[in-house]
Amino acid sequence: MRNRLRDYLTDALYVRIRPDLLSVRGVITKSHYEDEPWVAINSKGRQEIVMIGKAARERGEGHGVVLCNGFDHPRSIISDFTIAEATLRRFIRELGRGRPRKILRLRPAMVIHPLTRLEGGLTMVEERALLELAIAVGACHGKAMVYTGPELTDEDVLAFDFSSRSSRRKK
Repeated sequence: MRNRLRDYLTDALYVRIRPDLLSVRGVITKSHYEDEPWVAINSKGRQEIVMIGKAARERGEGHGVVLCNGFDHPRSIISDFTIAEATLRRFIRELGRGRPRKILRLRPAMVIHPLTRLEGGLTMVEERALLELAIAVGACHGKAMVYTGPELTDEDVLAFDFSSRSSRRKK
């Protein structure tokens, strides 16, 4: 009963990152949202996201709107931390759209899986930036990790031992 109650209040999120695709999967809730990681931001007045994904890219810039991709950089997985954070936060919100709101919401466990820009492995700076990104968008501090390796199934994500705060790499 206790585990079911905890599962109802939280989720384990599996986030896959590429410059052209951002995917967020709720492992326990069986929800999924993926799209291009573009955001259209209102550049006049209060800067806020007005559109995300492929629709934002197709809309383009102009009329007080700036188009940004926080994950598009030739050498690194994150090009702009603030934009990447806003994008991932919005994707997680889209993941929960249409689901009943929870009165009490616990912070989820989160596995962040960069899928590109891995030649030579992640630097400590990139690894830390990805961990900080997970925590900034709401992951439980002790249950966030960076993973490199083959894509994971829901069972793989649930099987991770988050007791160690270091990231996991699978050969």
